Amino acid sequence: MNAANKYTRAVTGLDGVKTTIDIYRVLVAFAVNAPEIQHAAKKILCAGIRGKGNEAQDISEAILSLQKYQERMTQETAQKE
Repeated sequence: MNAANKYTRAVTGLDGVKTTIDIYRVLVAFAVNAPEIQHAAKKILCAGIRGKGNEAQDISEAILSLQKYQERMTQETAQKE
């Protein structure tokens, strides 16, 4: 883990080239646009290593974010009907 940024990681691409990425570029690359899912992904990928709560707490918060997403989708679907 890069001490300067807890969301940055050194990786080797499929082409063998080493680079540095962060969670936000991963979210963009995978077109994760819903803020609840973005929040959950960040919590899951950095569970227990951000210095704000332990792994179990981060996973619980990720689950809550995903439940909020489901609720929002249900509400938006109902509004369209």
